[in-house]
Amino acid sequence: MSITSNVTDEFVTVNKINLHVSTFGDKSKPIILFLHGFPEFWYSWRYQIDYFVQQGYYVIVPDQRGYNLSDKPKGKKHYKTDVLTQDIVELIKNYTDKPVNLVGHDWGGVIAWWVASHHPNIVNRLIILNSPHPSTFRYFLKTDQEQKNNSKYMVYFQLPFLPERKLKKENFKNLKRSLTKSAIPGTFTEDDLKQYSKSWEQKGCITSMLNWYRSMRATKMINKEVICPVLIIWGKEDKFLKVDMAEASLKYCNNGKAELVPEATHWVQHEKPEIVNTLIFQFLVNN
Repeated sequence: MSITSNVTDEFVTVNKINLHVSTFGDKSKPIILFLHGFPEFWYSWRYQIDYFVQQGYYVIVPDQRGYNLSDKPKGKKHYKTDVLTQDIVELIKNYTDKPVNLVGHDWGGVIAWWVASHHPNIVNRLIILNSPHPSTFRYFLKTDQEQKNNSKYMVYFQLPFLPERKLKKENFKNLKRSLTKSAIPGTFTEDDLKQYSKSWEQKGCITSMLNWYRSMRATKMINKEVICPVLIIWGKEDKFLKVDMAEASLKYCNNGKAELVPEATHWVQHEKPEIVNTLIFQFLVNN
């Protein structure tokens, strides 16, 4: 998959670090900002970039803290959810003083939930892909045995050193497998995996990515409702996150709806880009 829209790559200083940011399209157009999750980087939105530029949006796609070309401060204290949230708040303010359309997947979804709930004045529309509201996730981890089992890898990631060794082993074989084995066959091509490997090779990247998980317990959860309109898109065959959490997350939305995508997994924006892009665009223009 090649991106035909002209890209501007820049480093933006936010929250005392530098984020690598790729931007596409006309700066005068409405902004749509995409946040990737684990273990990806800005490239995870390759099927969305051209589409939204063509629809008249200025597309902003950062590498989040600790990923790819962005800074990777040492120590898990630098990866608490409120710190990661502040990165994006300051990034938005770097580009505009108006509310933006914010899209997040996986961990990017977690940060998007936090930005929208704690800083409502800077988000126009919130779109979440396969990422439950943090309070919904906390509840399911406490009460749902299936979700507890699905999340055991998060407990493993808390260990020192061993997760790094396992993920780096044999040119990131296990990380690549985590993508290919949980997605529809053929979703991630050999070229895609080369792009991911190149990002994981960056010094300190694997530990920094893991530190997002290692800092989870350091953030105090607040059951804040999201005021702006919210669209939750969920691949129904997600092996990591139960589909029940999509509807359950609407409890924290003042104006929200969920769209379940059959025959799609956790990697819904890769597998069903036409459906995902259409759902997002219709939500933006009709709400």
